[in-house]
Amino acid sequence: MRHGATPKSCSHEGCVTYAQKGGVCMRHGAKRKLCSHEGCVTYAQRGGVCMRHGVTCQSCSHEGCTNQSRRGGICQRHGAPPLTCTHEGCTTRARRGGLCTLHGAKQKLKTCSHEGCSNVVQQGGVCIRHGAELKPRKSQARKR
Repeated sequence: MRHGATPKSCSHEGCVTYAQKGGVCMRHGAKRKLCSHEGCVTYAQRGGVCMRHGVTCQSCSHEGCTNQSRRGGICQRHGAPPLTCTHEGCTTRARRGGLCTLHGAKQKLKTCSHEGCSNVVQQGGVCIRHGAELKPRKSQARKR
């Protein structure tokens, strides 16, 4: 998107994902080009090639920073504003696909590796019940 244009949503009924060429998202039929480098099956980014074969990302212009720049040539740590949810009236930080978790951004939550357990992983691939140790809260650490 250039010059402040807002991204369009997929034209498929009920879908809020960003539309690609043709007015639909990848899930609903948009086609993406593959890298033009011989034998590569990765999706092309800019200029018809993938990251491995030539696309370069611009780094933050702050001295010594190697983060990818966002807006104005700087990363979020050095002053670029965070992206906000594109849902009308929402000012929450966007997570995936331009949306916050409340408006449809899917979260990748891993489950405990202990057989039969469906709790969310806390540390080392297991939940608290099966051995994950959590750091003490700041208020508890001061009391000790």
